[in-house]
Parts: sequence; C-alpha cells; structure tokens
Amino acid sequence: MFEFSASGNTVFDKQHSQKRKQINIISYQKLPQNHNFLFSMEDLLKESISSSELEKIEKKYNQELYEKTLSNTTQFEYAWCLVRSDFANDMRNGVKLMEDLCVKDPDGKRDYIYYVTIGYTRLKEYSTAMEFVKAFLEIEPTNQQVLRLEEYIKKKMHTEGMKDVAKASGAVLVIGGILGLGLAALASRK
Repeated sequence: MFEFSASGNTVFDKQHSQKRKQINIISYQKLPQNHNFLFSMEDLLKESISSSELEKIEKKYNQELYEKTLSNTTQFEYAWCLVRSDFANDMRNGVKLMEDLCVKDPDGKRDYIYYVTIGYTRLKEYSTAMEFVKAFLEIEPTNQQVLRLEEYIKKKMHTEGMKDVAKASGAVLVIGGILGLGLAALASRK
C-alpha cells in the first residue's frame, strides 16, 4: 500500500523521483493496521494523473530521448504516469515502457513487473495481469501487496466472467426472440 500525502501524491512517488534505487514496494506487513492514510488496492488502481503532471514528465522524457540521455528513472516516471492516465492507449504505452525497463534494467525487474501488472489490471486485461503476478510471486512469494493484487484480479476475473456469461445469455435470448418473431411472421403469411 502507499501512503497518501497532503498534496495528493503518494509518498512512493516522491521517494521514487529522489532516487530510483531506493524504491521498495511497501508491504502491507510493514505498515500499522490502523493507518488512516493508506490506499486500498482499488484506490491505487483508480488513481489517475493530471494532464499537467503528465505533460511535465512527457516533456522531460522527450527531451532526454532527443538528447539520447534517457535515464531509467525518467523512463520509469513517464511510464508510471502513462499507466495512471485515463486513456487506454496511454496505459498501453506505459506498460510497453515498463516491459522495456524489465529488459534494460534487470536490477529493477521486481518493481517493473509490479507496475506492468498494475497497468494490465487497469486495462482490464486480467489474464495477462495474472501472468505477471505469477512471475512476481516467483521472485517474492510472500509479498502481501502482490498477493492482495492477485486476489483483486481474481475477483475481477470472476465478476467480468459472470458479466460475459450474462451478455452471452442475453444475446442468445435476443437472437432467439428475433428468430421466433420471424418464424411467427412467416407462419402468419401462409
């Protein structure tokens, strides 16, 4: 979970921008149970970034890219901003940048896998998100935050699966109704 600061940014975001190597995903176990300023998993997944914040880091990212001085920190910051965007295309681009970091910076792979998982979960690509959860849990099987994310994804998969079944059933009923009306109209003409 992440601590919530007065400005609306997470303490994690501030720590990350100070120094990438100091990042450590905060485990539920390390925080007091009654802490009032914690995000729930759903809050974290619903968190979005303002367009001004996104523009600021995008400008920095593009400048470093242009100058061929792109740091892993800047790529991470930009990718994390994109993942928190309200637009699916931005989220997908953020996930791609995070996946690229997994290859470029193996030391940060643990963190990047987590954020790739967040991205796929926000995109509602739950099966892919679960693959990354499993990969993370191979590295750190007792991480409570990732275990809670896994639980959240499983619930969403079940809920979405039920919605898909309902949609399919509804479609069958509609098609059956149309066929029934068509057959009735055809029979009445004879």
